[in-house]
Amino acid sequence: MTAHTVILAQTRVGFLTGGRKESFRELPQDEQLIQLEEAYGRATVALTRARSLCVIMGPLDMKGLVGAATVVGSLMYGAGHVYRGVANVHLHDKYLQDSPSDSDFAKKLSLNCALDAQDFPPPAIAEALEDYLDNCFKIRRLHLIIVDTWRPWRYNADQIRAVTDQMWYLDDSPACQRVVPMQPGQGPVPPRCRRFVYGYALDHSEFPCYLVWPFRDEDGYILVDTTSKDFLGLTAETYFRPLGLQHFYAAFALDTNVSLRADVLTQFQLDPEELAPDLRVIPTAVARKRWGNHFERPTDQVGLELRRNRVPKEVITLDDSEIDKDSSGDDTYSSYSSSDDSSSDNDDSTEESARSPLCGREDSPLYGSARFRTNFPDLHVSKPAKFMPLPNKYHVKKPQAGRK
Repeated sequence: MTAHTVILAQTRVGFLTGGRKESFRELPQDEQLIQLEEAYGRATVALTRARSLCVIMGPLDMKGLVGAATVVGSLMYGAGHVYRGVANVHLHDKYLQDSPSDSDFAKKLSLNCALDAQDFPPPAIAEALEDYLDNCFKIRRLHLIIVDTWRPWRYNADQIRAVTDQMWYLDDSPACQRVVPMQPGQGPVPPRCRRFVYGYALDHSEFPCYLVWPFRDEDGYILVDTTSKDFLGLTAETYFRPLGLQHFYAAFALDTNVSLRADVLTQFQLDPEELAPDLRVIPTAVARKRWGNHFERPTDQVGLELRRNRVPKEVITLDDSEIDKDSSGDDTYSSYSSSDDSSSDNDDSTEESARSPLCGREDSPLYGSARFRTNFPDLHVSKPAKFMPLPNKYHVKKPQAGRK
């Protein structure tokens, strides 16, 4: 049995990574796993039965079939958020009927498996870098994900804030098209649209090794390292190579028969004896490729929980007009907190909603509607109207001279 349109909603349990609600987290671990398995099974059935459109609503989940479908759907159509019972959907092409057809977008997916992709960042890439344990160069696979920057990952918050601040300048220009999941067409960019960005993660992971700079210039895309101060160009002159679409799905564990080594040999132009089965590169090949110091950094991939009514000041700048003047205490901003300190994530709670640090304008039907997004006489945003390229203070890292 199939359906023309499927709405897949799972707000409490989540799909694979678990819900954000306190009532779910208080369940025994075995019961959580049972509910997750059932939720993911239902999600899989729903996604495979939709003949035209499938709407996914729930906690952001970047694993398995749901994760892959969420990324592909956001690239094709766009994304939105729900707050206080109001859905704010931002489509790349403004209207659903103007979105590409399934066949056209399937062609786009294949054509954009390149570092200089014209429509959106490549779904999967390979990176050469130096292992932080044994100082040996290796190749790793990264795949495109959606990142919730407000979730308290243990990363360089200054880097994240540079990205969310740059999102003030999103507009309708081709340089901005499909480089972020949510792209308002005109007017100020709401805080929750500046919350979600594209990034690259390792297989089966939700932790972003890199974020995609929300601006595409003549040199292509720029990657923001989440654990250091580095900005790297996504070009063949650096440490990256494109991978086929099959690697994007393989990273979500949807296809385990894909040979990464074979494609790495081709893309990096390595001889078979220069690449070990575990994708380590021998020193003579590193010298020949003239790869300089590009180190892998240890990361803590556990994302702590954050109270939904608080905005982490480390990763986003709010204009004065976006701050709820009636908020009490330090609810306007907060630092990262552990799940033990988190309150219930019940969006229906009147008390929690009333204490939101963000103005209600963004979450009203007028703010989310393209028809009414052009005029905001009472919402003054003191930001430049022109989208700015990468600020001069950020230096894009390029390969240094190779080692002997």
